[in-house]
Amino acid sequence: MLKNYFITALRNLKRNKAYTILNVLGLALGVGCALVLFKVVTYELSYDSFQSNGNRIARLVNHTFYTGNENQGTQVPTPVGKALRNDFPDIQALSMTYMTPASFQINVTDNLGTVQRYEESNGMAFAESDIFKIVDIDLLAGNEEGILDEPKTIVLSRELVSKYFDVTEGFGEVLGKTININNVHDLKITGVFEDLPKNTSFPFKSLIHFYSLEGVNPYFQPESWQTMNGGVHCYFLLSQNGSASDLERMMPDFIDKYNKQDKDDYYYTFKVQQLDEFHYNTDYQVYGGQPIAFNTISILGLIAAFLVVIACVNFINLATAQAVNRSKEIGIRKVLGSVKHQLVAQFLGETMIISILASLISLGIAELIFMNLRDILGYELHLDLLSNPSTLLFLIGLTLSVGFLSGSYPAFLLSKMNPILALRTKLTGRQVSGGLGFRRSLVIFQFIIAQLFMIGTIVVTSQMDYLLNKDLGFDYQAVVNSYLPDSDEQDFAVFKSEILKIPQVAEVSFALGAPTANINNTGYLTYLPSGAENRYNVNIKDIDETYLELFDIPLVAGRDFMDDENEQNIIVNEKLVNTIGIDNVQDALGEVVDYYREGTIIGVVKDFHYYSLHWDIYPLILRYRPSNFREVSVKLKTDANYRETLNDLNDAWQKVYPEDLSKFALLDDQKHLLYEAEKKTSDLLNIFSIAAILISCLGLYGLISFLANQKTKEIGIRKVLGASVLNVLKIFSKELIYLLIIASVIAIPAAYMLMDSWLETFSYSIEIGPGLLLMATGLILLIALFTMGFRSVKSAMANPIDALKDE
Repeated sequence: MLKNYFITALRNLKRNKAYTILNVLGLALGVGCALVLFKVVTYELSYDSFQSNGNRIARLVNHTFYTGNENQGTQVPTPVGKALRNDFPDIQALSMTYMTPASFQINVTDNLGTVQRYEESNGMAFAESDIFKIVDIDLLAGNEEGILDEPKTIVLSRELVSKYFDVTEGFGEVLGKTININNVHDLKITGVFEDLPKNTSFPFKSLIHFYSLEGVNPYFQPESWQTMNGGVHCYFLLSQNGSASDLERMMPDFIDKYNKQDKDDYYYTFKVQQLDEFHYNTDYQVYGGQPIAFNTISILGLIAAFLVVIACVNFINLATAQAVNRSKEIGIRKVLGSVKHQLVAQFLGETMIISILASLISLGIAELIFMNLRDILGYELHLDLLSNPSTLLFLIGLTLSVGFLSGSYPAFLLSKMNPILALRTKLTGRQVSGGLGFRRSLVIFQFIIAQLFMIGTIVVTSQMDYLLNKDLGFDYQAVVNSYLPDSDEQDFAVFKSEILKIPQVAEVSFALGAPTANINNTGYLTYLPSGAENRYNVNIKDIDETYLELFDIPLVAGRDFMDDENEQNIIVNEKLVNTIGIDNVQDALGEVVDYYREGTIIGVVKDFHYYSLHWDIYPLILRYRPSNFREVSVKLKTDANYRETLNDLNDAWQKVYPEDLSKFALLDDQKHLLYEAEKKTSDLLNIFSIAAILISCLGLYGLISFLANQKTKEIGIRKVLGASVLNVLKIFSKELIYLLIIASVIAIPAAYMLMDSWLETFSYSIEIGPGLLLMATGLILLIALFTMGFRSVKSAMANPIDALKDE
């Protein structure tokens, strides 16, 4: 019996090749996308799940309060670690750590005395030895006890040992060797550890004695309770009976003990964040990249469900469209004694074969998508069915579920057909397939989802285009910049002279950072005429006398800095002038403000964006302080050859900094990094929008096929009476436009609310106007019309005699 079902199913599928191919492709797309999203979701949910002490690992995070505003961050004052060890016995182990995306130079001397220089921009961490008691780090060589207790020691990962010494086993041989960091410290290797998994909040590739930061980071202040250095975190392991909430309640008294603060002005407090929140709380940063909110993970899961559901809906539409052609077969089977459950088994069997074929093809689709996701996600995923049972179980479960859900409605519907009517060929579309209204509802549902994807894609793409092309108030085109190894003014002078010898260079500037570099200092400004009690949060950039000219930042009042400018003189932006209550920028000249020291305003610049467009423009002070310069920016002439000029810049660099690697890069490339998360969102939406639209078009093909089958005789009569192909096409296009209007009425308001909520995360964003929404609807309509035309032209071109000669 089963063999007969199987053979019959294969014959039917082979006989109806177009129907089989469309169903297989639709289901394969849905299942393939669902597999990809399943892997992404399970990967994101697996962060730090392998930590044996995961429920006891925590860190301090700060909440700062200033004039009624609250901000939060992960950085803490450096001496907080020692104080916590002294005051809280519930803390079993504690480690101060430091890691930033900034790159370090590692110098390794080989056996021949040749120095090999490496630039490391990820995973170079400074920590105390207790980090090995907090985080599961598998040592391959060295003794965990006191492994980082000695100053200027380092523990390397397997990856870096292989890179620096070409050692892949017997790691003990590298112990005791030294490497140099930033031409500042010689670090003794005291251990080697196994590479950490990618899905960790502790992506360490090396661990360096924490207080070796002195000399490497010029802003490191180990004893200051007032300074919070970005990248300095405090991790700890609670005792078995320790409570994070109890510890957090004691934080205000703890801070008052070591750093008495005026609660009416600026002050901060600490909260305790446990490990299971690190990767999922977007209010705080993590070492392992951007956190991802649980809501985002839920949305990814919802997208997967939608894609599978519309694939199943597509199958139902195609199956019911095919039902009229199989009415006689069902009538004969019933007359010959087939009962309902046998017919149900027959049709479900066919569906399961299609589902299995689709699942096999979906594996290739999933791997193809993974190849394109590598750069988008920042990590690499594969199906790994044999080594990953959860993925295999998900695929099996999804295959069976899709087969059952897709096949149940057609199977039970077809099995209820009246055999007498079927054999007399008197069946109507409603009797065969349960009514046109049901299929219309399915197609409307598909196009609601497709339109949501389309509108989301257009909005995100438009916002990305806006972010990358909006006038920021300065010119960053043809500008390259690099970090500097030191702040020696004599080196600056020589380096500038060497750079200006290059014919293709227009201008050179030294500063703390380029306009969009997120390395500004912050302070609190008082302007006495507005009242001593009024203090304002202000950002501070250190620049030289050519900075404004190089970046084409216009002065609206006053003058620019001169060479060897008095540090007391400052330039401010329009926002600061307005904030302190001066209406006319000219009136600000000569005014004195206090920002830890007195500053006299000598110039006012037009507001420019020095953070990403997620944020408003804040009050800004520009000051002349060469001791704080950390970057060089070079403006190239318009006809400059980038590669050739870059080689010349590197040659100039080697003359002044022969022991340091140059890091010149286009400022435009760095600007793109500000919107990396949005770029990922845009790329993901593009991929899954295409999938949703393709599946929806297959569903529309099913509806048009159903209508064509239902209206075969009507079309034949119309053609005999003189109707043209275009007249016949109008029959189907009216149906399509009607359904699309209904879908748009539901989809447009829903998409508007979702995308408007997303745009609110930016201080500067596009407007979702009628034109944008009509564009999305128009694109869907064009795609749908093409799909409709492909199937309906076939019916319109058919010989009317064939339609009329047989009922």
